[in-house]
Amino acid sequence: MNKSDTDPYLWYEWLLLRERVSNSSGATNDIEYVWGPDLSGSFQGAGGIGGLLAVSFGGAYYFPFYDQIGNVLGYADESGAVAAVYEYDAYENLLDSTGPLAGFFRHRFSTKLLDPDTGLYYYGYRWYFPALGRWLSRDPIEEELSGLSLLVPACRPEKYLRRRAIRRDAPRS
Repeated sequence: MNKSDTDPYLWYEWLLLRERVSNSSGATNDIEYVWGPDLSGSFQGAGGIGGLLAVSFGGAYYFPFYDQIGNVLGYADESGAVAAVYEYDAYENLLDSTGPLAGFFRHRFSTKLLDPDTGLYYYGYRWYFPALGRWLSRDPIEEELSGLSLLVPACRPEKYLRRRAIRRDAPRS
């Protein structure tokens, strides 16, 4: 299927439930996403990471399989045949993809939605660009805290470490 024109999406909070796709011949198809508990054990405590249970398209269901941190490693169909396999580097760059439907599935690294036209992942409040290893915008949580940076320690770590330095005459264990 050629995803040349994508129409409205149906979302429930951070989770994509349905995507209506129009192909080049003008026919429209719905792709539906079935969600369950994510890595947190709740329905969005981890933002949906690892919570996608199935993708339905054209009367068939495809089931994602994950690594231990919620990255989609591939999809299998109802008979168990592998439809797609993905391999990533540490910055979400796709190193390899194989299978007859490898280019079709959009939920991949961190179970986040990949925009195939731009190569960007959608994380809810902002987009991530794996080719640069960067976010395209500032962290909105930082903005909500009136400029207070969560990365700046509340104390001076060098002072903390200096006070607890090991003395030369301290017994060794």
